[in-house]
Amino acid sequence: YHELIEKHWQAQWDLEEEDDYESTEAVTDLYKELYSKASCALAELVTELFLQTLPVVTSLPVRECELLKEEWQENLVSQLEKWEDHRQKHWKLFQEQLLQEKELWIMEYALSAVMQKHLSEKQEKIIQGVVSRLGCLSDESVRYILQKHRLLLCSVLRRLTFRRAGMAALARMRLSRKKSSLQELREQHTLQKGSSLCQDEDQWQLQKAVESHIREEEEKLEEETQETNLEFHQQLVTEIQEALQFLQQHMEQVIGQTLLQYARGEAEKKSSDDGQDFKERLVESAVESVYGTSNNITRLVQNYYQQLGKITEGYEGKKLQHLKSLQAERNERIRLKNKENELALKEKHTKGLLNVSSTVHQRVVLQQNKILAQFEQQQQIRLESLKQKLLGLHHLGYELENQLREAEQDFVSELAVLTRVPLTVKKKPSRRSKPAGEKANSKRQTFQSSKPAEKGDSPEYIQEPRGITSALCREMSQSSHEGETEPQKNSKMLKKKGSR
Repeated sequence: YHELIEKHWQAQWDLEEEDDYESTEAVTDLYKELYSKASCALAELVTELFLQTLPVVTSLPVRECELLKEEWQENLVSQLEKWEDHRQKHWKLFQEQLLQEKELWIMEYALSAVMQKHLSEKQEKIIQGVVSRLGCLSDESVRYILQKHRLLLCSVLRRLTFRRAGMAALARMRLSRKKSSLQELREQHTLQKGSSLCQDEDQWQLQKAVESHIREEEEKLEEETQETNLEFHQQLVTEIQEALQFLQQHMEQVIGQTLLQYARGEAEKKSSDDGQDFKERLVESAVESVYGTSNNITRLVQNYYQQLGKITEGYEGKKLQHLKSLQAERNERIRLKNKENELALKEKHTKGLLNVSSTVHQRVVLQQNKILAQFEQQQQIRLESLKQKLLGLHHLGYELENQLREAEQDFVSELAVLTRVPLTVKKKPSRRSKPAGEKANSKRQTFQSSKPAEKGDSPEYIQEPRGITSALCREMSQSSHEGETEPQKNSKMLKKKGSR
């Protein structure tokens, strides 16, 4: 993206330069054409003046008129040579000035490039050192941190480059008046020095005085330039420090978020592994237990499904009631706002803002302002309503998640009590007893009970707990198809042992 922006700027600069060049060429061609036409018209006018008008008016012979014309042409040639010399000197001084400006901007560009390179290398070393000390992160996390930091660094460096160029332009603008006056003095001195070759003592002393005055002005300009550059440099250093501090804060936030995600992933992985192992052991123990029958477990599962249905029905009812209350509140606020607008409009009528003497334009403007104000108020009310809706839905979602988690814990506890299996997993504490930092992790713990809530809000999306009820129903159905349950088999074996 940043490379594309730079290419776009370069292409735009090239197009502007090409357009300026074409415009300059067109102006030059037009000037040449006008100059040639003016020269031809002047030559015809001079010929007519000296060879036709002058002999008639002064009664001079044609030969003398021709001599006068030749003398005028010689004087004109010498004058044109002086003008051409003057123009060449002006052109040379202008080229020197452009060359100086070009060198200054080349230096600014070089300094900006050095600043960018130094800051990039320094930030790269810092981020590499921090990431190398964090040995627990994966390669993908490290690439993510580096990419985020580099993207922000590119944006910061681009803004600093713009700021440096702007400060350099401001410094040139601040010193432009003195530079232009000094340039005019230089041009006048150079032209006067080249125009008169033979100089007397007074002219020589005058030129010496002008040269000393030019040197004094140059020294003053140099001092003021250094002061201005130092002032802008201090401002730039301050902004660079603020930018580096912002980069450091951003880097700390990104690394902190990455470490937090890593810790959550590890905790979730460990919790899911422990929960899955416990579920598998619970299913195996419940199937092998002599106390759990097919009817008891089926009734327990049906009760669990009924409880889930009640929870989701309650969630849908609360959600619908919340939306209705928000809609009613929004309509009431809109009604009150409209009533306030009507009262304000009536007050304006009473104050005379819309009297008979008001113009049509004022009425139209007032009507537009009224419509815009109503639109802004409605948009603000809508925004606040959406915020309240979002907060309410989040709260209902957390409440649904807690209820589903508690229902699953109760199901596991009842199953363990029914089958006489020891419950080794402790019951998770409630959300009220958790600190703020553990609220996000509680969503992913306790046998991943939030899975049903993610797939839908209606009862048909509710699924059974992972591997518990399905495995139990499958095992119990197989035992019922064989004709005997586990307790019956065990009782027969005990009778045989007793008879022996």
